[in-house]
Amino acid sequence: MLTLYNFSTQNAYVNINRIMSVASRLSEAGHYASQQIKQISTQLDQEWKSFAAALDERSTILAMSAVFHQKAEQFLSGVDAWCKMCSEGGLPSEMQDLELAIHHHQSLYEQVTQAYTEEELNFVQGNEWQGKNPMVQE
Repeated sequence: MLTLYNFSTQNAYVNINRIMSVASRLSEAGHYASQQIKQISTQLDQEWKSFAAALDERSTILAMSAVFHQKAEQFLSGVDAWCKMCSEGGLPSEMQDLELAIHHHQSLYEQVTQAYTEEELNFVQGNEWQGKNPMVQE
């Protein structure tokens, strides 16, 4: 689907350039409506640039969304394993075993915190980008 979308977009770009080229030649040749041709071709050029910018924004949003969801899936895929690790074993009775369990849980805590922080950062960056982008707010 994306390749069809890219092909269609490229095809539109080629057609716009062709139209702009014909408009330029007509205007340079002194066509009786050259003023109108220049006005319309200028408007078309501005609209095309706006459209192309919106397409770039769309691609950026899709890429950010894909990364966000991929990271969220990675985080959520670890939840069951983390819960299982926390519930295994019980409370050790020996001091050395207790220290090992503390280190194990500290390591687990750091893994969970790091995964959550990375995901939260991706989410915040996406929201900040959208907040600064006038195309997204429309």
